[in-house]
Formats: sequence, C-alpha cells, structure tokens
Amino acid sequence: MNLEESNSYNQEIESRDRKRRAVMLSIILCGVFIALLFVMIIIISYKDSITEKFYIDGVQIKSFNNSMYTEIEGVTYVDVRMISSALGYTYTKGEYKKYNENEDSCYLQSDYEIVTLSAGNDSYDKYIEITAPSPKIAEIPVVVKNKKGYSETYKLQNEIVYQNGKIYVPLDSLQKMFNINISWKEYRKKIYTLANRVANAKATIGKYGYTEMSGDYENLRAIIDGLVIVADTQASSKYYGVFSFGNENQKAGEILSRKYDNIIYAQNVGEFYITVENGTMGLLNSEGGTIIDSSSGYEEISLLDDDGENQLYLVKKGKEYGVVSRTGEVLVHPENDEIGLKEEYVSSFSLEKIRNPRVLFDACIPVKKDGKYGLVNKDGEQKLNLSYEGFGYKTTATSSTSGNEQSVLLIPPSVGIKGIVVNYDDLYGIFDVTTERLILPCVYSKIYAITRNGKTTYYIEYNEASVELKDYLEDNGLNNVDETGNPIQSKLKKELPKDDNDENTNPTSGNVVSSEDSNNNVVDNTISEDDNDINNENVVSDEESSVIELN
Repeated sequence: MNLEESNSYNQEIESRDRKRRAVMLSIILCGVFIALLFVMIIIISYKDSITEKFYIDGVQIKSFNNSMYTEIEGVTYVDVRMISSALGYTYTKGEYKKYNENEDSCYLQSDYEIVTLSAGNDSYDKYIEITAPSPKIAEIPVVVKNKKGYSETYKLQNEIVYQNGKIYVPLDSLQKMFNINISWKEYRKKIYTLANRVANAKATIGKYGYTEMSGDYENLRAIIDGLVIVADTQASSKYYGVFSFGNENQKAGEILSRKYDNIIYAQNVGEFYITVENGTMGLLNSEGGTIIDSSSGYEEISLLDDDGENQLYLVKKGKEYGVVSRTGEVLVHPENDEIGLKEEYVSSFSLEKIRNPRVLFDACIPVKKDGKYGLVNKDGEQKLNLSYEGFGYKTTATSSTSGNEQSVLLIPPSVGIKGIVVNYDDLYGIFDVTTERLILPCVYSKIYAITRNGKTTYYIEYNEASVELKDYLEDNGLNNVDETGNPIQSKLKKELPKDDNDENTNPTSGNVVSSEDSNNNVVDNTISEDDNDINNENVVSDEESSVIELN
C-alpha cells in the first residue's frame, strides 16, 4: 500500500468516526431533550393537577375560582349568586313575593322553579313554576303534576349565611337546591346538571329493558337522587314504577313495580306519593317501604310538616281533613273542614316570618270544623278547643293609618312568649305555645304592634287603654322564653293552676295574670263570663302592686 492510499484510508476512518460521534451525540441530545420534555410534562401535569378547576357538564368554567366558596366553622359554603348564574338561574335580591331589597335574602328563578333563601334560616323553600315555552329536558317534554302554587320546604343541617355582602349556602345543600350532582374534590369541582343526568338516565334504563320514563318535572328531579320513575303503556293506560341506579347501600334494580296509576316524587323528603286504580293514595319511602297504606281510603296526601325526624302528613277523605304521622298513626282524624292557615291569609301578617302556616311555631296545628277554630299539638292532642272564630288581629284602614298599628298573628319570643293571637266574638286573647295554655283570655279589643325607628313594640288594649305587652307579661310572671325562643326553666317549673272552668274551653275565662306575693303564693285573677262586665275598668286585679292597670 503506497502512502497516498494509506492517507485516504485514514481519512475515511476518521470521517466514519466523526459521523459515529455525531450520531451518538445526536442520540444523547435527543435523549436529554426527551428527558427534559418528559420532566416538563410531569411538572406541567403536576401543576395542572394542583390547579383548582371547575366544570359544568364537562366544560371548564374559567370564571369560577376559589372566591366562590369559603369555610365557616369547618363547613364549606358556596356563593349562591355566582353558582346560580352559571346554572341558568336569575338571582333577585329581597324576599320572594315581597317588595323589598333586603341584601340578606334572595330568590332564584329557573325555567322550572323558584328557590327562596334568607340568611339565618336553616331551611329554604321551592315553588314549582314552569315558565319555559314547550319545556323539554334532554328532549323529554316536561309537565307539572302538582297544583299551581305548590311549594316544598327543605331542611338544612347548617344555616344560610350572609357575609361580606354575599349570601352563602352550605355545599351539601346544592344538590337538591339546584337539581345537580356534584363531585367536590380538592382541585376538581365537577357539576352535572339535571339535563345531563336525564340524558344519562335515558341511556341507562334502556339497558335494563325500560323504554319510557315519567316526564313530570317533580319526577325527573328524582334522577338526582339516583331514582327513575319508569312507565309502561298497556293498551290505553299507563302504569308507573321506580328504578334505582344503585348506590353503596343498594343494588341497581326495580324499587316499585310498574303497576301504579300515578307516582309523584317528593324531592324534599325523598318519598313517593302513589295513586292506585280506585283513586286513593298511599305513601312509600325511597326503598319501597309503606308509610301510609293506599287502602286507608285517602284521596289526597301531602306533607304538612317536616321536623327532620317524624314528618306529618295532611290527608283528605271526602271533603274532610286529618293528620297522619310518618309511622302511619292517625293523629287527627279526617273530620275537619280545614287544617292549617291559608297562605293568602297569613300573607296579610307581615311582622313575623311564618315558616309553615299549617304548623305555627313548628308546634301548633290550626284546625277548623263547623266554622270554629282550635289548636292541636304535633302529637294530635287538642290544646285549644274548637270554640274560636279565627286567629290574629287585623287592623282596620283607620287604625293602621292614624296610629300606625300593624296586624298581629304571632307574638315573637322577643316579647317573652311564643304566642298565637286568637279571636272570640271580636275580642282577642293569646295562646301560649310553650305552656299550651290560653294565658290571656279573649277580653281585649286589640292586640297590635307599632314599629318606630326599626323597633317593633306589641300592645294589648282593653276599654280603650293600651299597655305594652312585654311589660305586662313580665310584671305578671307570664313570660317564659328568652329572645331566642328557648324556655326559661325557672318559669316553667311554676305550673299555672287549672280549675274546672278550663280557660281553653271558655275563651273569656282564664288566667289574666298571675303574680307571686311576698309569701311566694300564686295569686290567680280570672274573669268569668258573669264577671266580664262592660263597666269593669280593669282587666287585672289591683290586689297586687305588680299588676298593671290598663285604664
């Protein structure tokens, strides 16, 4: 091999080495780049995983951030204005059906219902009211089964809060408040609307052989609780049943077979009102257990009161009404013309918020029979006989204008009692809810209130002389609750004496006052029918210096 060939060979070897090194370097650089890229992806993914995001039906809502919720005493609360807007609800401040601009109250309206909220309350109300033209949810035509004006009360474990100019509701209330399902994790908050859930339910029940589902709005909401009211058309008739998607305590499957003429889901208590072929109704729980048997002969059943433990139900047989407990016990036999006070009547008494006009102070149920009114407690015991003409004192146009007098139905705890104003022969008295007695007989011409500088004061009037009710009760030892409504135990230990002339039987007779003398003996001053003379200037006895004269 000559020198020239040797140099050429060496050059070729060097060229190959350079190429080999270049390839190796490229491979190493690519490996480093890929590794860096992988690390960057991991970092970005990690940062993304710990970045809080909000989704509605799978779509990220970038306008949401952690300012939409807060922690209050260990409970997660959500800004109701922010979330309601994203879910298509119109937010209106102030109380529903009242013309005010209260910042701590609001109502939320969708195409299907109205939700009313007030800070400080441990419940909220819903009114079903469809306003959408030709309403459909997931292509299912929607109708309403309940009567117009139908409302539901939902109990909360924690109160609604007004803070920093915003109304916050507990996170666990959102599901039924807005008819949504929620997955609320640290960095991923996912919300699924009723339309989304209905669409999924349609696909799911098809796998189990069901071809129809109820289009009643009340029933579609059951899907949020994992239940579907399914239907079966036979000839010209349609029959309904209930299918469960299943949960940790229950397998997927049929809860109620398709044999009922009608089923309506009560979302606030999670129960089913059923109607059978003879037109009578029954009540079943979400597992299919019987609460009220359809053979009881009730033509109508509705929720009277939900106290969180033992709901009470209003039942109707013929034209008469009664009350049944959740255990099926008849507390008030269906022999009454009315039970509870009507919304339109209660609305004329604007001083006190009345959560449930059918169960006053969550304790007393007004009943009416043959034109006379009385009260029973939640155990069905008659506490005020059916002798009265009505409840509440209503001001006249003259009195409300000249003296700024306001109508009164309930006496609030701030006065010292939880009282109900009763009317007999156009005279007024007060039934005390705590002691379940008529503590002031129906001998007063007025029981009214006046509001000045934001403070409301309650008065009683006898023989055209008025006295402040709070002072009257305190001076005569009749006050028995504090301003929050909790009983004053020392007061309750002193039980008012009764005689054969029971004041709950005789509206004009009773313990007008009772005060203790220096020997701690109770002095009872009563007005009997014979003593109730028009010339009597004093309602109370002047034997005790602590008793206030009204003249």
